[in-house]
Amino acid sequence: CPQCNSKCALKDVRVLYASQIVAVNEELQKKVRSLEAKCASLEKMGADWCKKEVEWRKTEAGLHLQVHQLTERTCYLEGLLGDQQSKLSGSLASSRVVKDKPLLDITFISNLIGNDVQVASHCRIDN
Repeated sequence: CPQCNSKCALKDVRVLYASQIVAVNEELQKKVRSLEAKCASLEKMGADWCKKEVEWRKTEAGLHLQVHQLTERTCYLEGLLGDQQSKLSGSLASSRVVKDKPLLDITFISNLIGNDVQVASHCRIDN
């Protein structure tokens, strides 16, 4: 025994447990807080970039669709123009032609406005 110096058995010994000692380090805590704040801001920026990427992909898909529709319209108008020119050439072959003057002068103007396709024709007949 540390107090009386008498001999004791192992069963007489009591183990004392001390609470865990924690040393407070202010600098490390500040660094941890700043790193947590930095991590949170990076996560927020990543989420913002993901939202913007989704918006850009939607816009890109819309533009691709618009290009496809305009390409189809162009093909349709070119086919229509070809049909009109073939009809015109057929009617010119059967008509008389005045020397150095065209019998018919047709100008096709196509305007693409929104979803509407407007085809205007101007005819001039020389006699």
